[in-house]
Amino acid sequence: MRGLKVGIFTETYRPQINGVVTSIENLKKILIERGAQPIVFTVGRESGVKKEDFTIVHRFKSVAYPFYPEYRFAPSRFRKVKKVVEKYKLDLLHSHGPFSMGLNALYAHKNLKIPLIGTFHTLLPEYIHYFIGEKSAEHFGLFLKRYSWRYLKWYYSRCDVITCPSKTTANLLKQKSFENVLIISNGIDTKKFNPNVSGSKFKKAYGISENEKIILYLGRISAEKNIPFIVKSASLVVKKIKDVKFIIAGEGPAKGELISLINEMKLNENFIFTGVLPSDLLLSTYAAANVFVISSHTDTQGLAILEAMSSGKPIVAAYSGVLGELVKDGRNGFTAKDVEDFAEKTIQILRDVNLERKMGEESRKMVYDHSFERVGDQIAQLYNSLLSK
Repeated sequence: MRGLKVGIFTETYRPQINGVVTSIENLKKILIERGAQPIVFTVGRESGVKKEDFTIVHRFKSVAYPFYPEYRFAPSRFRKVKKVVEKYKLDLLHSHGPFSMGLNALYAHKNLKIPLIGTFHTLLPEYIHYFIGEKSAEHFGLFLKRYSWRYLKWYYSRCDVITCPSKTTANLLKQKSFENVLIISNGIDTKKFNPNVSGSKFKKAYGISENEKIILYLGRISAEKNIPFIVKSASLVVKKIKDVKFIIAGEGPAKGELISLINEMKLNENFIFTGVLPSDLLLSTYAAANVFVISSHTDTQGLAILEAMSSGKPIVAAYSGVLGELVKDGRNGFTAKDVEDFAEKTIQILRDVNLERKMGEESRKMVYDHSFERVGDQIAQLYNSLLSK
């Protein structure tokens, strides 16, 4: 891919912190390491061009959604973007969303005959309430979900290839009659996330003693992440494991409700909220954990799981297709069928040091299929195949 110029189109980008942003950062690293030049087209409070970490970033003035201020929308600037694409002589266009920036990519693809990849990151029909509000979603949610699937199919059918990060997501798209679907993981930096990091820095920062067990959830705190499931299981875990701390690392709109639930269940002494972790503490947080837990039912892959696996941690997941792809029951962790089962599986790991170690080692082995090296080869093969047509 040396010398290749790739336009990345997305509304979801820094300073936002979420799985889509991380996956785009991972793609950028892979491209740069292989000699390609990524150029990002995204939104911002003001228009502007800036070089960030070896990447040129074009921002277009945008406004925040009323019910979802983290997410911004910019009116499509078809002709302006087309001129910029021509100026940089881009070889490929890679869209990471079907809205304004994705439509810009589609326009450039159609008019300049440049190959376009569309990556499907998010089950957008499950997020309707963020864009129209909870009350409107109660009345119009079902209709809008159907319409949103129609729109997604319209958009992605105009891309040369659709990529998504998991078999479960690919199967869903195929059920919805999407074509040309290719599975490519979001990838993980296995050199950065590794089992040799010490957890002492995190423990010291939050006053956690060496004999306390740590159960970690890291990610967005929102309704679709189903974190109350973890809280309910915690009420069962603390009855059998005395010295245990549940770490909730991240931010999100459901944080207030989650804290209220924890207080109502009288678990506040067992929970620590860290907010968004600074980069210098992230690796130590994974290292300090005895087990990583997750209960989301809308993820298309789950980058935090990959980070935990790469850090050599066992996983306990509420069963779903996507989570079940990464968590092999009895090998690198457990999948659970309900709250009670979730608690029992977590307790089983916490009580058995050898089981925790073996499952952590298995996680580390399994994650190599998602390493930058493997994913980079797949991306190179995809890009080369489109350019050779």
